[in-house]
Amino acid sequence: ESHDLQEQTEKYKTRYGYYPEVVLADGIYGTRANRKYLQDRGIRFGGKPLGRPPKQTDQNAEQLKRLKKQSRQDVLDRIPIEGKFGQGKNGYRLNRILARTARTSESWINAIFLVMNLLVLLKLWCARNLSLVLDLLGGFREHLWNEIAGYGRQACNLRLDSAMS
Repeated sequence: ESHDLQEQTEKYKTRYGYYPEVVLADGIYGTRANRKYLQDRGIRFGGKPLGRPPKQTDQNAEQLKRLKKQSRQDVLDRIPIEGKFGQGKNGYRLNRILARTARTSESWINAIFLVMNLLVLLKLWCARNLSLVLDLLGGFREHLWNEIAGYGRQACNLRLDSAMS
């Protein structure tokens, strides 16, 4: 699995015309070969650094503070990605694909992510058009409220009339 990083990075370059600034990936992708590959292309690896952490001195305190802040931001940027994989595994059974061939498995995975993306687009569409729907319902609600209030007044008048007789 860790060998996929180079291929995926090249696919990114083919699609967008340039390499990404940073690669946020699981620790399994942080092999020395992958780090060297990324470094040769000027790409920062957003994972845990190899080796012991450097000792803090007066000369490097600011740099270590900056690196710690960047590392924390990388972790925060990775949370939605991990959440989407968790949603796919738990909500859409992405971890229980029982296809017999690799090609069929890929089709299942693509279909699951298609559905997940369509649901995101549906939520965005609903959020964008919610004001329009509420405006339509608002006019209907006001009309309905007036009708109900009218029937309520008629019912009260009938009760008052029958009580006075």
